[in-house]
Amino acid sequence: MSKSKSKSNSKSLYRLKNWSEYDASLKQRGSLTFWLTPEAMEQ
Repeated sequence: MSKSKSKSNSKSLYRLKNWSEYDASLKQRGSLTFWLTPEAMEQ
């Protein structure tokens, strides 16, 4: 039996259309922002 092409290449391709947004999201990956109130800073 031979393998069908759909089985060997089952992962679908995702085509990127907005490269600038994609690049920005890669830069933010792993970034964590904290918002503290002045009252929290005093404690």
